[in-house]
Amino acid sequence: MTDAPQIQTMYDKLRDVLYLSFGAPQKAWTMTDDEDERINWRYTMADDQLCGVTILDYSTWCRTELLAHLATVTPIPTDSLPETR
Repeated sequence: MTDAPQIQTMYDKLRDVLYLSFGAPQKAWTMTDDEDERINWRYTMADDQLCGVTILDYSTWCRTELLAHLATVTPIPTDSLPETR
């Protein structure tokens, strides 16, 4: 069994944007979520593997709803999401 890549987070409080990155930084392309335009999925240019997520208006999200929505594509550990207050 291989280890899951470490999730790196950066929260831009001024812009209220949360960036989640999986593994080492890579060149990527972005696709807006089909159900919510506040979520942008990032995929590697080399092989179209999920490498990150950008979440706009982060502080307005209900934590449980956000985790459930993200889990439709990839599981995100609860402790990966920073508190905004």
